[in-house]
Amino acid sequence: ERQGRIYSFGGYGFWMENNMLNRFDESAREWFHVSEAPYPIEVDKQSGIRHLRWYDKKEDVLYVSHFRTLYAYSFSNDKWIRKGRLQKDLYTSGITNFNIINDSLGLAYNKSGYWLLDWRKNELHKLDLSANQEISAQSGLDGIHCMYMKDQEMLVLRKTDKVKAGFFLTVLVPSNWKTWETTRFYTPYSWYKI
Repeated sequence: ERQGRIYSFGGYGFWMENNMLNRFDESAREWFHVSEAPYPIEVDKQSGIRHLRWYDKKEDVLYVSHFRTLYAYSFSNDKWIRKGRLQKDLYTSGITNFNIINDSLGLAYNKSGYWLLDWRKNELHKLDLSANQEISAQSGLDGIHCMYMKDQEMLVLRKTDKVKAGFFLTVLVPSNWKTWETTRFYTPYSWYKI
């Protein structure tokens, strides 16, 4: 959602993907083409991180990853730029899951670990969530997909067969997470050109 309008990027069917950004017009009840990302439409069988996508409301920028590259679309000047190469830990271990925490932070995790992403600062913080049973391999990762932010807390709906309702709510506080190390989220494309 941007300025009261709904946008869609990249999808047009089951397991299919394109590079188009579209906007829904309420009065016409139709989708209209806005822009295309600077990479080709293709069937992606290798990229486990293509779903790392988020809209930064403050900066008015849409971020999109494709294979190992991070792109950014500026709504204010209608331009795409190639930001850089993503940190290799995010794509070397199968599928990487991603959830937005707020306008500048996200949570990424795969078999190699958990990371706090700060795309405005271009920082990737490796997290120590070993004591957090709500997001551990032992408790199952499916529940993290139903995650919502409220104030500074993450509310996670988790499935269970232990209670009558079939699910329970856990509350996580990202500001309490311990970090092991900090690296770049992406290496700027201009560095590669040099």
